[in-house]
Amino acid sequence: MESNTQTKFCHAPSASKITGKVCYHGEIWLRGGSSNYRGQGLSSVLPRLVLGLALAKWAPDYIWGLGHSWLIERGIPQKYGYCHVEAKGAYMEQSKFSRPVDSWIMWMTQSDLIDLTHIQPDQHLAAGMGY
Repeated sequence: MESNTQTKFCHAPSASKITGKVCYHGEIWLRGGSSNYRGQGLSSVLPRLVLGLALAKWAPDYIWGLGHSWLIERGIPQKYGYCHVEAKGAYMEQSKFSRPVDSWIMWMTQSDLIDLTHIQPDQHLAAGMGY
């Protein structure tokens, strides 16, 4: 079934600055339940491990990802180490969900990533960042 409406897509202004050697920091889904991996604290370890591996293997100029507004409201990008977050990273006014989809863009430079790998997890706690 075709729709007469067209999808309007735009992106955050900062997205055009993310160039060069770029890595996408994607998603991982963990199985839930009391005897599985969700809720075991892996969300504070795995993202940083992946970022460190990306730096060691590819030395990207930028690492970026997308997140829905509820992730942004909970401070998840900052928990993962992202310094930059901007609305309308990928914004679709008409979508298959019949409502706008606004994925925020989060990114870090190579310099941000290097700084992140030199900070010990317990230093984040001492600074009151709650990681």
